[in-house]
Amino acid sequence: MKNHQAHGKKQWYCSSRDVHGCRADVITYRDIYYLPSHRSGSMVLIFKENKYWINNRYQNTINWTCRDRKRIGCNSCVQTTVEGRYIKHKGFHNHEDNYTKYNFND
Repeated sequence: MKNHQAHGKKQWYCSSRDVHGCRADVITYRDIYYLPSHRSGSMVLIFKENKYWINNRYQNTINWTCRDRKRIGCNSCVQTTVEGRYIKHKGFHNHEDNYTKYNFND
């Protein structure tokens, strides 16, 4: 763990940072994980073993939609504050969990 941040968030960094100079890190908040997306340059939300992309921002909130929304019509979405605190989850997944540590780039 690198450091504790505001509102209970924790920032973690790669264990190879000191030896190999790896700059990878992740921010966690309860059962929510925020990972950098190598495809979009934005963040990816991991919530209950599913991946979410940013759909839109409104005032002090971020609305996230399931990664499989466009592909198979999944209607699951999560709302967080811009600081990363969980607000609510709506909808249901119509598929198996779409995130494991082995399929991050899928």
